[in-house]
Amino acid sequence: MGRNILWIINNYETLEHSCDSTLRMIQESILHGHDNHISDYLTLSNHNGRFEAIAQKVLEISNNRRKDEIILSKYCNVILDHYDIIIYRVDPPVDYSYINHLQIIYSFLNQTRKNLPFFINPIDQLLLYSEKYRHFDKFNIFPNTTISSNWSTLLTFGTSEKITVLKPINNAQNRGVMKLYWDKKKDIKENYLLLSQATNNFRIPIVLQEYLDVINEGEIRLWFANGKLKATAKKISKRHHFLFDIDNGDTLIPYKLTESESALAILISDYLISKKIFFAAVDLIANKVTDFNITSPGLIVEMEKVLGRNICEELIREFSNITLN
Repeated sequence: MGRNILWIINNYETLEHSCDSTLRMIQESILHGHDNHISDYLTLSNHNGRFEAIAQKVLEISNNRRKDEIILSKYCNVILDHYDIIIYRVDPPVDYSYINHLQIIYSFLNQTRKNLPFFINPIDQLLLYSEKYRHFDKFNIFPNTTISSNWSTLLTFGTSEKITVLKPINNAQNRGVMKLYWDKKKDIKENYLLLSQATNNFRIPIVLQEYLDVINEGEIRLWFANGKLKATAKKISKRHHFLFDIDNGDTLIPYKLTESESALAILISDYLISKKIFFAAVDLIANKVTDFNITSPGLIVEMEKVLGRNICEELIREFSNITLN
């Protein structure tokens, strides 16, 4: 049965259309008989309890998803209540604009009336948790990590680890991520300046994690939908850099999980189900989770090409397993 779906995204004009994961999923969703609308998150509004957005219906998408071959309807005001499923895929940074528009959605979903849309991913997960680190009860599946804005705390952790990775909490796509060395006085002085900038003069917490040197062997991407592991691939840096950047020549290769990685994937799957997280892309290095992307998990187009599979068909089929209110 076809469903009425609203995809809330960044400005359509700014997308890399041919390789955009959202447009690839919408393309497959149309083939499965669903009605699909897209809306810039900046158009969300609450008019005295009437929750609206400005949207366009996606009428047709060509196989290669070229922008000039994607046909959209005219802009129109839409009411959020009219959708079966709302998918919020807005890229970080998680700044005030991101948070405030999520709060509009939060108000909408906390109304007393019935038959609210199914929301992907859960609003509380997007609002309350960072993608850079999560706490898994009883399981230590992240690298050694500290989250702080305090220089003394960061210094103690850094000098104990010798090499760390700095990750801004509210950013994405490796923006602001750096490798820091801590074994020389010169390094520590430089790190003080870098961390002062990253924390806005030691006011905003950042993540410091141990550096896993096996990153040179690659990073594993796991893609989940509705709690089920749908695809795996390994990200390889052709530049011998610890950060993966497909736009600069890095690549994906097919990858089969080891026994221990498969066991870890089951733990992650159970966690996603418990938190009702529908879409997630999780990265692993040395059996440790290094990224937990639930805002706008990507690399779908690249993984389909490498694996020779229609992954999106498997993702979209999970819509039929959603129980609507």
